[in-house]
Amino acid sequence: CTEAGYTTYTCSACGDSYIADEVEALGHDLTYTNNGDDHSYTYSCCNNTVTESHSYTNGLCVCGAMISDAVASVSKNGIVTGAYTTLNDAIQAVRNCTAADKAVVTILQDIALGDSYQEISSGVFTVDLNSKTLSGTNSTYGVLYLNGLSVNVTVSDSGTGGTISGYYGVNAAYNGRVTISGGTISGEQSG
Repeated sequence: CTEAGYTTYTCSACGDSYIADEVEALGHDLTYTNNGDDHSYTYSCCNNTVTESHSYTNGLCVCGAMISDAVASVSKNGIVTGAYTTLNDAIQAVRNCTAADKAVVTILQDIALGDSYQEISSGVFTVDLNSKTLSGTNSTYGVLYLNGLSVNVTVSDSGTGGTISGYYGVNAAYNGRVTISGGTISGEQSG
């Protein structure tokens, strides 16, 4: 059951009920394992293992699994905080980030925006192409459209062969700043 936004667990071995955040106070230590379609957690106090379906919050399960159709993930200070089914949702998750957050949007699948584009109007973060291709055909704004004084984006590629391709690969307008530290940016025009 869920109370006040927390999941309550009852240990079938010892009968204790507790909220996940109260685990240590009751002597339970949960270890989560991703088993593909499910996950399991083990109570250390009684060596009992329970398997249940993944329960996602921001596209992440407590066992570490991501939703299967995620196209991008977000990490802050090296910890994955969400997985998203659209690039725009991932960008919105980092729009208020500063350099101290060390935020990274990692592309998980090839993304074809068609005639659309991804506007970025605020935030300091990295877009990691992760060997994937981000493409679009918009001839006005390009693929990534950096629009604003508070935009500072670094494009990197933690793998090999990551590409942004379109009429404008990256269009830094209105003092938006971009640093290219990896990947290939291609287009008919430079912005």
